[in-house]
Amino acid sequence: MATRGDLPVWLERLVQIWHATKASVATFNYDTLAEIAARRGCLYDPDERLVLPWPTVINFAPGGNDKSIGEDSRNIAWSSFQLLKLHGSVNWYWVPEDSSGATLERVPLFDGAVEGERSFDPARWLPGREPYIVPPVATKSVFYGGPLTTHLWQAASGALTASDELVIMGYSMPVTDLTTLGLLRESLRHKRALRVTVCDPHPAPVVERLRGLLPPDIELKVTTYDGIDAVSNFVDARWLMLRHEVVSRLHAQLLDAGDMPVSVNSDRQEIRQVSSLTRSGDSLTLRGSNSFHPSAWREDSDLNPEESIGPSYFVRSTELAAALEGCTQVRVADRGGSGEVWGGRESAIGDRKWFDLYANLPDQHR
Repeated sequence: MATRGDLPVWLERLVQIWHATKASVATFNYDTLAEIAARRGCLYDPDERLVLPWPTVINFAPGGNDKSIGEDSRNIAWSSFQLLKLHGSVNWYWVPEDSSGATLERVPLFDGAVEGERSFDPARWLPGREPYIVPPVATKSVFYGGPLTTHLWQAASGALTASDELVIMGYSMPVTDLTTLGLLRESLRHKRALRVTVCDPHPAPVVERLRGLLPPDIELKVTTYDGIDAVSNFVDARWLMLRHEVVSRLHAQLLDAGDMPVSVNSDRQEIRQVSSLTRSGDSLTLRGSNSFHPSAWREDSDLNPEESIGPSYFVRSTELAAALEGCTQVRVADRGGSGEVWGGRESAIGDRKWFDLYANLPDQHR
């Protein structure tokens, strides 16, 4: 459960793509790499104006200790992707054969990324419990009769039924996996059209098996990525497409906004001013200031020249719109790190109007 090294770039970007598109992700993996990537990725909810706590991607199910490192005591499932771990997880523990699910508990996500984190000892804190890992062939077992697994598979079925695109990554659809093949067949049987993307070293057999499950008259649009880099190549393509859409939409919003100062990841209490910008090729990097309270802002003098806070330093929306012409990438950096800008909107901060960007920046108070 410990992951102290850097995550691959393709995984970090994949999680950002899932978050931006509010994807439903059904996985048979029981490691915690996706949750760690979500936690380190500083996924930002512009409506709540908060960096999301990582358990929101699994809808906080099963429940855990809300005072654990990396969690949030409000226990609210904010807007993000939905991670459905159909075969359980190495950080879920239960008393074996507990058909009620009452003993299921999620333990803290210790990944070594935060100083002071320590290993979790289940023998001490959860005596008599074992990791909740669902065997691949277990349709008649107590796992599939339990409330959590039933909920996860029903949620996966609902997501498939409502989908207009199915992305299959690293799953070969073996004929022996009757449970999953049945899920796909039943959930997709009323489809009249479906976009399918298959990422696999050898995608052709996967496509053939999928066609055998679907209605014969379905209109199928298939895209494949093959070879050992199939998944990373898919992520690269989706990343470029999504970032281009984000920048184009942001540019149009800025043109409509008129002339106003620009901030980033501001909340109801504090603001981070965008104080400068640098263009390199088709990429734009913005510089965000330290956080300060809007009540401290003065229009006639600089609040903190040493940190480039004040009217002499802010970037205005018209300036940012002009700089974005021809760009395909836009990032923002501050004292805590850097991240991609994913959008923005006009916002009233204090009694002033600003154009507030949102980006996957670390919280300056963490």
